[in-house]
Amino acid sequence: MNWEDIKENEWAGAVPVLEEIEKQGREEEAMITMAAHFAEDVPGEVQLHDFIRYELADMMHLYD
Repeated sequence: MNWEDIKENEWAGAVPVLEEIEKQGREEEAMITMAAHFAEDVPGEVQLHDFIRYELADMMHLYD
């Protein structure tokens, strides 16, 4: 899983989160955060989407 693959496969509410991460230049931090969160599991498409949409922005304090 790399950043470009994630961007190509996301939809709806996850897209603005990914765009904000890129705007802030924090792609590497996002990848590290996702890797830590899914350390034991390989997420399915919906599971990854829901994590990005509902949890990642808060974990990274994107909008603070």
